[in-house]
Amino acid sequence: MRPITRSISARSRMKSPGLLSRHYSPRAPLTLYEGSSRAVAERIDADAHAAVARGLRVGIIAANDDRFPAEASRALFIERLGSEADLNVIAANLYDALRRLDDLSVDLILARTFSSSSGLSVAIQDRLRRAAAGRIVHA
Repeated sequence: MRPITRSISARSRMKSPGLLSRHYSPRAPLTLYEGSSRAVAERIDADAHAAVARGLRVGIIAANDDRFPAEASRALFIERLGSEADLNVIAANLYDALRRLDDLSVDLILARTFSSSSGLSVAIQDRLRRAAAGRIVHA
């Protein structure tokens, strides 16, 4: 018996996997927080504490400049990407941070946006939005 195969026309093929709506995703669900820095930090902190209280292992992706009341612990891991003023460093460290959180087997990742008017900021934002796959909180 021959296996059933389906051919995909050249027109319907993606030119690049980066064009998919969900791409560059860690194993743990990632939630992206958008809004003012202070409101985002407070919301991430509250959501991280609530998740830890439910017994989850939580990873946070943040800039070095972010001030979170939450302290890293056996169930809470904070990956700092660099200074928000240096988006080149943020971009260079993003994938490593996601991989480290995967290696720690976190159950949930909470990340903030890194917005400015630069093109690199748009690229970072796009990567995080795709990794979030629609899980976006407006703080």
